[in-house]
Amino acid sequence: MTGSGSLRLRLLAAAACAVAVALAISGTMLDGIFSRYIDERAVAELTNHANQILAGIERDSDGQLQVTSAPADPRFLTPNSGLYWQIDQNGVQPKRSRSLWETVLVLTNDHLPDGIVHRHELSGPSGARLIALERSLTIGPTSAPTVLLLTVALDRQETSAAVAAFRTVLMRSLTVLGLALILALWLQVAIGLYPLNAVKQALERVHSGAQSRLEGAFPSEIHPLVTTMNALLEREQRTIERAREQAADLAHGFKTPLTVLSAVSRDLQREGNGQAAAELDTQIDIMGRHVQRELARTRTQGSAAVGRISVPVAPVVARLVAALERIGAGRGLTWEIAVDPAATFPGHENDLLELIGNIADNAAKWASSRIAVTGTQTKGQLTLCIDDDGPGIPEDAQTDVLTRGRRLDESRDGTGLGLSIVARLVEAYGGKVALSRSRLGGLAVRVDVPVSPA
Repeated sequence: MTGSGSLRLRLLAAAACAVAVALAISGTMLDGIFSRYIDERAVAELTNHANQILAGIERDSDGQLQVTSAPADPRFLTPNSGLYWQIDQNGVQPKRSRSLWETVLVLTNDHLPDGIVHRHELSGPSGARLIALERSLTIGPTSAPTVLLLTVALDRQETSAAVAAFRTVLMRSLTVLGLALILALWLQVAIGLYPLNAVKQALERVHSGAQSRLEGAFPSEIHPLVTTMNALLEREQRTIERAREQAADLAHGFKTPLTVLSAVSRDLQREGNGQAAAELDTQIDIMGRHVQRELARTRTQGSAAVGRISVPVAPVVARLVAALERIGAGRGLTWEIAVDPAATFPGHENDLLELIGNIADNAAKWASSRIAVTGTQTKGQLTLCIDDDGPGIPEDAQTDVLTRGRRLDESRDGTGLGLSIVARLVEAYGGKVALSRSRLGGLAVRVDVPVSPA
């Protein structure tokens, strides 16, 4: 993950925040709805009890107030049960339910018309908070009416306990629901982003050389990206091909003038003008090196481009060795080839020819009798090694040979750019070149090239 981070994590984080906010709002609303419902049920229960008590109020033969049909709820008979009733009459001891025991409810100074119900919060037995309904009732003749005040109350703790139990269940349910929604969202994000993984795999196949363009079944939303990428790959490929053609034209254009200048140098040498001929040879050599260096740079600049095709290594090695054997037929060199048939080079065949050709040509120049070419491919890496039994290169000069292309021995033909070109080419493909003492006694050149993107 780089830059702004993982798109998957950002989507999941946003979805998780949305789920958390939605569940919090839903939980708050459900809690409020349930709390109101419990209060309404409590008020409805108290109203029902009040109606039963009012229906049973009578006067006995002495004119005393009696409640002949008390509610059947056993809590009215249990002291401090949480459910109470009380009837107040001016100047008379209030009549109470057995559940109040010795407690008398202290009422507000309301002046209620008959039939009007007021709701209050009162203090009950042991300081408990009560939900209380008060209702006024006038009985008796009009000439001597009796005003009664009926109070029915319920301990607030009962409703609070019901709300607390509901909140516990609600929190557990919302937590399970939230986890289930986040899991579902994770699956949704994974399924939704899967086509991007297909694009990534297609790009890896293009980079590794398995195909030259993005191919596959992509959703319509990704088609514009795929189309643009394919157009970019095609344009890149055309640019590389034009650069290679221009490099070839440049080499061909310089070949004839340099040949003519070499002939002029020989003529000057024959005419006895050795100093001028030597100066001219020096300038011809400088021009030749410059042309070769620019050609190598042109080749390596396009080597690491996308859209490469994998090239089998064994056939290319066989062709190069056959050509070098014909060129050096009189030297009697023995070539030992051990290249894995499944080994492939992740690039253009011309680049592989350039790479192996320069190393093998250098080995053929300096070898005494034997040259060994080996090639193996493990998961993600191609390894090529060319050993010879020549004099080798001193360790303190190996870096110069790779970075500068300097000739260590002017007695052999060449520009001194071979191993330098190899180093540039391998670097363009993300690989490494290592020089060491060969098992045959001379120089060993090892090349490691990744065959898949890092």
